[in-house]
Amino acid sequence: MTDTAFDAIPEYDPLPSKPGGRGPGISDNLEKTKAADIMDKDIAVTGFVIIPNKFKDENGPDSGPPEVTMIEIMDAQGDSFYFVHGSKVLMAQVQERLDLEQFPFRTRLTLQESEKTGRTYYTFA
Repeated sequence: MTDTAFDAIPEYDPLPSKPGGRGPGISDNLEKTKAADIMDKDIAVTGFVIIPNKFKDENGPDSGPPEVTMIEIMDAQGDSFYFVHGSKVLMAQVQERLDLEQFPFRTRLTLQESEKTGRTYYTFA
């Protein structure tokens, strides 16, 4: 069941593009959070940008994905944060929502288990 505070998350226009990245961008001066801190909480995804992973080359060829997504979220109290993640699933989901003009959107960050591999992955539900 959805928290009634979730309905209070304000709607607003997508953010402008930032140079050097893809997506509608994210606001300046946001506090960073971790994906684990917003798991299974009602949020609105209000912005994102896909950028090169700056740690990829520094830490060797197995140091992670070539790109990461900075995702801006708003919680049910109206506070905005961002988190950085290399999940291809999350990148595809935010890009698809933007392409479908369904941005910003309300959601929850969850973990799913792959039926093929048994591995867990992050997804917006």
